[in-house]
Amino acid sequence: RQVLQEENEIDRAVLAYVLRLLSAVAANSAANRMDAKNLSLLFGPIIFRAPANASLNSSLSDIPSVCSLVYLFITEYARIFE
Repeated sequence: RQVLQEENEIDRAVLAYVLRLLSAVAANSAANRMDAKNLSLLFGPIIFRAPANASLNSSLSDIPSVCSLVYLFITEYARIFE
């Protein structure tokens, strides 16, 4: 929560909105086959894109951590954002 509080208000609001949507999609995974893990693999690298000057190796090595973070945000949305 503390790290999120350091972000500007607009970025934080957009992130919360997207993650609330992903949380709702994951809650219906029995019907849509998109659970939190699949969503985090798909959207993690998009939401937390590496800087333009980052090397390819660095960007690729960060993907597992980014996906784990997005998975946590999706599964614990209410605890983190509400």
